[in-house]
Parts: sequence; C-alpha cells; structure tokens
Amino acid sequence: MGKARTKSKASTPKRRLKNPKAKGTRLELKARRILEDNGYYVTRAAGSLGLWDLVAVPSRQAGDKTRLIQVKANRWPSKKEHGVLVKASRQYSWNVRCEIWVWKDRATSFDSKRL
Repeated sequence: MGKARTKSKASTPKRRLKNPKAKGTRLELKARRILEDNGYYVTRAAGSLGLWDLVAVPSRQAGDKTRLIQVKANRWPSKKEHGVLVKASRQYSWNVRCEIWVWKDRATSFDSKRL
C-alpha cells in the first residue's frame, strides 16, 4: 500500500469570495454614487456584457465629458483586456472620456486610469 498524500500549505488555494458577481455589483453601485454626487447622470450596464460598466453623462453643472467606465476589483485589466479597451476608446469622439476604476480591498477610494 502507498502512503496517504497530505496537502501542504503551499498547495492550498487562496480563499475566494463566495459571490464575486455580488462584489462587482456592489463596487459598480459605489462608483455610481460617487459620480452622481459629482453631478453626473449614470447608467449601469447590468451583467457587464459590454465593454463599459458605467456610462456617466454630465449635468450642466458638471460641464465635463461623458465618461465610460470599466470597474474592477483588486486588479487592473490584463494586457489583452486593456488592449481591447484602448482600441474601443479610440472609436469615440473627443467629448467622451474612457476610464478604468479599480477598488482594492480595504481601500477608501478607487484608483483610476484614463485611457
């Protein structure tokens, strides 16, 4: 008979969030509130089937550009995904701003990058 295998701590997978979709929704709603507090009208693309999670249109008081935002949790997009977002952002007119917002666990605000 062979030896019983035991798992070492090095091979134990990291704990994963039970519902990552709920976390994404929570972060999108948090980002939406921030934008609305700054004078934007915001639409959320539920299900994230498109490239952008949020579309923020400025009110007259905000007077800024329309913003297309991809919201991420804990990490920036991969090189491949980043390339797709950059390529898409070049298709829009001068008055549209494309951004990536990343929320790291236990952070107090989003990190953002303009494409």
